[in-house]
Amino acid sequence: MVESVHPPEIAFPSIGFSITHWVLLFFLFAYIASRFLLRPEIRLISPTAPKWQRFAQSFLNLMLCFVVLALVLWGIEVLTTSVADYRAIR
Repeated sequence: MVESVHPPEIAFPSIGFSITHWVLLFFLFAYIASRFLLRPEIRLISPTAPKWQRFAQSFLNLMLCFVVLALVLWGIEVLTTSVADYRAIR
């Protein structure tokens, strides 16, 4: 009789580690998206506006990146789940 060998499960120290991991991952993807996908920034405020308004514009553009990233990740999840369900039926 042959016993199946499973790789050991990786256990993280706490739920706080997992939350920190995902939050930092989300910030990384948003940063990459803001650097490469949304340059130049979407102009919501005139370039001659006060500095705090330009910071607000940058913040809104970053939030837009978060939303776009979340939608892309959701779309990938839906696509992969659909493929997995299709293959399970076959």
